Amino acid sequence: MLVETSRTVNITRDGPVDGTLALQCRAVNGTAYAWRDFIPIDLQLTFGKGERSKELNISILNSRLPQPDESFSVIIYYLSGDDGG
Repeated sequence: MLVETSRTVNITRDGPVDGTLALQCRAVNGTAYAWRDFIPIDLQLTFGKGERSKELNISILNSRLPQPDESFSVIIYYLSGDDGG
């Protein structure tokens, strides 16, 4: 398993930024599959007061074989915070 590169996914906070906001992010299979095409993530991102965006870096694996373009999705499945945002 060779890491070829990484892809950056930008997560932007909408609404008020007066307090903290935590969210859970997970990369899920699409036409690309975890551990075959990318290293999966399941992590918490925390936005501090005044912070509007964060970046996730997802490692893409090199299969050494020619392949068509593939995709995966990043889902946000849990939110908590003290600003209602």
